Amino acid sequence: MKVKFQETKFSADDPLLPIVQEDKSGPVAACNRDGYGGVLLQAEKHQVTIDEVLNHHVGNFGRGQILHFLFISLSSILQALHILVPVFAEKSPDWNYILNINSNATSSHGHSQVLSTAILPDYAESLKEFDDQFMFRPPTAISNVLNNSVIRTSAPPCSLSDSKWSWLDKSESTVSQWDLVCDRAYLQGFAQSAFFIGGILGSSIFGHLSDWKLGRRGALALSTISLSVFGMLTAVAPNYGIYVICRALTGASSSGLAVASYVLIMELIGPSCRATVGLSTMYFFPIGSFLLVAVASAYRKLASVNYSWRYVYVITSIPSALYSISVVPSIHESPRWHLVRGRTQKAMEVLRSVAKKNGRNLTNDVVLITDHRNKDVFQNNENMPQEKGSLVQVFRRRDTRYRIIVLVVSWFACALGYYVFNLNVGNLGTNIYLSVTLNGMVEIPGYAVATLLLHRIGRRRSLVAALIVAGMATLSGAVLSSSMIKLSSISAPGMSVPTSDTVGRDAGLIPVHNHASPEMKTMGILSIAESHILRATEAATYIQLASSLMSLFCLSAAYNILYFYGSELFPTTVRNAAVSFAYQGGTMGSIVAPLVVASAQVNSSIPYFIIGAASLVSGVIAIKLPETMNTQLYESFEDMDTNLNEV
Repeated sequence: MKVKFQETKFSADDPLLPIVQEDKSGPVAACNRDGYGGVLLQAEKHQVTIDEVLNHHVGNFGRGQILHFLFISLSSILQALHILVPVFAEKSPDWNYILNINSNATSSHGHSQVLSTAILPDYAESLKEFDDQFMFRPPTAISNVLNNSVIRTSAPPCSLSDSKWSWLDKSESTVSQWDLVCDRAYLQGFAQSAFFIGGILGSSIFGHLSDWKLGRRGALALSTISLSVFGMLTAVAPNYGIYVICRALTGASSSGLAVASYVLIMELIGPSCRATVGLSTMYFFPIGSFLLVAVASAYRKLASVNYSWRYVYVITSIPSALYSISVVPSIHESPRWHLVRGRTQKAMEVLRSVAKKNGRNLTNDVVLITDHRNKDVFQNNENMPQEKGSLVQVFRRRDTRYRIIVLVVSWFACALGYYVFNLNVGNLGTNIYLSVTLNGMVEIPGYAVATLLLHRIGRRRSLVAALIVAGMATLSGAVLSSSMIKLSSISAPGMSVPTSDTVGRDAGLIPVHNHASPEMKTMGILSIAESHILRATEAATYIQLASSLMSLFCLSAAYNILYFYGSELFPTTVRNAAVSFAYQGGTMGSIVAPLVVASAQVNSSIPYFIIGAASLVSGVIAIKLPETMNTQLYESFEDMDTNLNEV
């Protein structure tokens, strides 16, 4: 779920807008891959549009277009690598400090007795191996005492001076590299917010470049190259300011890649298959998250104690360079772009190449024309062009104003939840590699279920159900996990529990050893009270993980539904403007998401309460939207007034 094509501009009668079909039965009719065949109604000189050529001569979605779709959709994997890489590069690193031999005693000279920390490197290595093998990390929730030296993976306590704690490996994360803790903790989410802010600028710039001299394939090549370059530059950033700038430029390239790739795919797909193919591109993003887990895990094992966040960025930038060199040259330029640029022969060459791969033959007596010129030829049979609309008309009417507000809020909630759940896995205290993999696994069925629900129970009910269930699941996880930690603190009065009740973020938790023998203290064996809190914390962590997976499943479905539903709520004259505006809610959600993730440093339940509230509110206000299943698309506001049955 991803930075997509929010700034892409289409004309009101563009056949791509917005991945819906041209027929009046709605955007979810069956995909006829081979086209309709039969007799093609043509004007004099066999003048036909590209849609007619695809439908009757080339095929809507044959072997040539399938290869075209697969090659370009691989770019979504590149986007996932660059969007989600902060999960591993900006995670909370390990740190340690020294405890007194006796928590309440001092030496005869009145000074605290401190033990040697020579054993820490060996223990750190075993800690990393433990993290790779098990789902839950006890050290994350409970301090591990070994010779009275404590290693933790939570944020260091701000009440201690810098001389009383240190990072185990300063180069492990950007957090430790630039000390983004305590009074600088708010900066942790700023780099990722800058990534999405850069995406707004990038989608506009690359959108214009793809329409201009570069073309779709040229913009695709430039965006993949710049994605690799800026990713590499991020790896060598000398300070946090440069790091943020590099992330913003990477975000611009990622968004530009989304614009160019989506349009390039859709402009070679026949009318009856555009909806199905357009939504199928979403399945490749989770594959990117799987690849990220694989390379990050492999690097962790190979690097051992020399792990560095800089090499993580280098590794995730290499695929973009390989893609631009090996895949982009084999991709066809859009025949539609050739046609509008006056390169009719080039457009025909592309169509003939695809037709040949599909086992078809495109004859030489076919002459391509644009839609506008086609209307001149068929002026006696075509409807008169509708008057151009604007967003002012959308907000002027009460019904469409309510619809666009609901869409903005819903897209905000979906994007916010999606990115928070993906970027927040480092705060759960679970195996980060397994958590990212599980997130990707629930996305795929979420997209599939959404498509099924659209046909069975309708758009409105599907959207409302997905959002409300997501909200309830998230809020339930937040309440249950917080309650469990509080109850464990009451039943274990000998333990000091962090006032923030943070699961897996135990910066304020220091073991009280009144329940443990001296031998147990020395060997690091937990007391009964410590074990009790450990079990409660582990259970609370699993609750949060389960609720986040359920919510992510629902939000992925809702995200998919919004693309269908949003395009059906507005007439053709304002459809593109309205949907593009509504999608900006998703853009804002992605920008805010890293800041919400940073709030987990205060209390791990805060992100869950925020997402739950946003999802629940958007689901409730969506109840009053009209149902559009089995209704025709509106061409104008007058047509909407005549045909729409408000429910």
